Amino acid sequence: MNAAAEQRPRAETEELQRALQVLLTESTGLPRTIGRLERRISPLSTSFPLEELTVIFPDGEQLELLFKNLSPRALTSIAQHVKPPFLNDPRREIEVYRSILNVASMGTALCYGSVEDDDGDRYWLFLERILGRELYQIGEVETWSTAARWIARFH
Repeated sequence: MNAAAEQRPRAETEELQRALQVLLTESTGLPRTIGRLERRISPLSTSFPLEELTVIFPDGEQLELLFKNLSPRALTSIAQHVKPPFLNDPRREIEVYRSILNVASMGTALCYGSVEDDDGDRYWLFLERILGRELYQIGEVETWSTAARWIARFH
């Protein structure tokens, strides 16, 4: 069974919608009401579940996001056994987006916000969904060279 197919706890749609409404209002500075939220399991899921979200506003505008559930309970059973414990802090990835990637204008996916709730075991990350092909699907050397130069500048 692959990581994407493994059964893991799934966040309730109503909880996601409430959290997103607050986060989108905070990130845009404008009151945002969500009319509908569509969810799909992403084929790119690995250790943690990744979902593709389509946020549909009452006026018909749509926003494509990725939702990553970083809660320790959401980690695949295989990853729970092979990942060293120090890598299991859900706040690490959230903090990288919050304090580095969102402020550095590095061309990475925009972070629309996160939820950190110790009592509810909720560690959620909401990112801009970038449409395109993954690098491994592209054979042109120049594309790989461009990506390598970007990584070098980033580091």
